[in-house]
Amino acid sequence: MKQYTLLLLIVIINLSCSKNQNLGQAAITEINSYNQKDSYFPHDCKTESELVDKMFELKKGEDIITINNYTDNGLNGHYITLKLNSKLEIFEAYYSEFTDVDDGSKTFFEIDSVDLKLNSNPFNSEKVIGYYSIYLTQYYLAGKLKKEGMKDDITKLEFRGKFKPCKN
Repeated sequence: MKQYTLLLLIVIINLSCSKNQNLGQAAITEINSYNQKDSYFPHDCKTESELVDKMFELKKGEDIITINNYTDNGLNGHYITLKLNSKLEIFEAYYSEFTDVDDGSKTFFEIDSVDLKLNSNPFNSEKVIGYYSIYLTQYYLAGKLKKEGMKDDITKLEFRGKFKPCKN
């Protein structure tokens, strides 16, 4: 059983983290409508809670920008990382989600592509606002729920998110 769990973990990590491939190109565009209600999940100060200190984090390296989005309401949540090079190409992306329900099933994701729009170049600005769509493939393993009629499944999904820094 331990060997199966270790093998499953290795497969999940390899499929969940799409590395060293061009997953998309960030576009610099004017963004004036962040605060309006739309279909993009917000990652900002208004949605932070006792469980989440920072829903949005921007880390700058010399040639790499890392954007982290995270949420956790105590019952479920998600974690997203996008890495951009100096040409604003998205070369690495990670998406995972979690729940407090442990029913024996497993879900993991492979990122196919990312559409990212930014209000400014993150290498030159501290006040970066962004919208993104992550196109991914979800792999659902029913596990012990197969006994109850559930089946393993592969589904194409889109996750929409947006982020902005907190005012200091």
